[in-house]
Amino acid sequence: MRKSRRKSWSASLLIVLGCLSTAPAKANGFQLKSLLGLADWIDLGISYNTEPMAVIMGGKDPSANSFFQFVAIDLDFSTGFKKKPSEWQEIDHWMLNFEVSQLNGNINFQEKIGAAFAPQASASPVGTWLTEAHISREPGESRWSMQAGIMSINNNLLAIEAYNFYNTSTINNNYNVNNTGFPINPIITAGLQFALHDHQWGELRYGYFDLDQENEISSWLGVDLAQPKLGGSYQGLQWTVDLQQSWTALSHDIPISGGDNTIPRLLPSPSGQLGGYIADVNIQGNEQIKLQNGDGLSRGVYLATTLAIDLPIGLDNRIWAAGAFALDDNNPTPTYFALGLLSQGVVSAREEDVLALGFSRTSMPWSQGYVPPLPTYEGVIELNYTIQVNENIQFQPQMQWIINPGGGNGGAGGNANTPGIWAAGITINLAI
Repeated sequence: MRKSRRKSWSASLLIVLGCLSTAPAKANGFQLKSLLGLADWIDLGISYNTEPMAVIMGGKDPSANSFFQFVAIDLDFSTGFKKKPSEWQEIDHWMLNFEVSQLNGNINFQEKIGAAFAPQASASPVGTWLTEAHISREPGESRWSMQAGIMSINNNLLAIEAYNFYNTSTINNNYNVNNTGFPINPIITAGLQFALHDHQWGELRYGYFDLDQENEISSWLGVDLAQPKLGGSYQGLQWTVDLQQSWTALSHDIPISGGDNTIPRLLPSPSGQLGGYIADVNIQGNEQIKLQNGDGLSRGVYLATTLAIDLPIGLDNRIWAAGAFALDDNNPTPTYFALGLLSQGVVSAREEDVLALGFSRTSMPWSQGYVPPLPTYEGVIELNYTIQVNENIQFQPQMQWIINPGGGNGGAGGNANTPGIWAAGITINLAI
């Protein structure tokens, strides 16, 4: 029965894509703020994301499927919303940010199919999360910014724009850093970030996060984090430079129809990034719990670049690459490498759709929890195509091939003979 349901779902998807391929590239959406008549200094947004996925072939359970969804409500306050940055007074730089998210679905899909990492980036403990509550200063045309309050690391650190075009957690997940205690979205804790900005030299950002109250703050609305009690701190330093000045044409929209009309560029600006972190995570529990969760000092470095490239396909193209390296033995992902291609306007009359191809390879250390053969690495290849219906709606059909699932050790099941996994799904994004 499961096989026939998946076949019917795939046929329906092809019909939807066929209809969209003949539709206009993009229609205007609408803004919730205008609909509700909110004051100029209030901004309200609601987003819904759903990620149904099913195994086509391979894995521990070739008939496995999963459904995950989340809703996020974002509320911001600032007197600078309706003003140009050049007109800002000091008070206009400041903003209050609040966000609440509701997550629901199957967070055990990766274990069921024998993978070490989740094919769905949004897969996290289900429940209602407070995911932001902080004050921030936007740089505008000044040379500094800051954030203070309750937030995640990947609010600005450990992140590049290219990641947002993918679904697998090994790419859309902060260099696939998976250390227990690191407050990566939706996990939050008390933190402070400060950044210096320069047009030529880019942004230098420092972040400090207190891990002592992480479990209590993140589970404030009742979520079970499924991680041991812990304490300590996380510090990160990151330099990001904008390389767009090397491609002056990218400062303009894309000309179409002989140059009479233009469309916006949706791909990330060329950039380079270099960063590092040092965390002292104090795991509470016996020696086995400490060993399994990476107790102690954890240090790492990471770097990434995104470049513009001319190709015979698409109206605008980017290639990107990223890598991360752990400096301590207790890191669950000692080395990480990823690269990808983004292409806008591959299909005629669909100028604002984006094709994405990505590959990641994450090494895995052995521990007392594994039995021979010891795990080595897990790789993922993802191909997806983002269909822009309008400003509020996106459809993103995708396929993933998971290589050497579970690092050759069968993930949680410990089956060394788990074959490669071919999975497919569709991500639907609604934002107002």
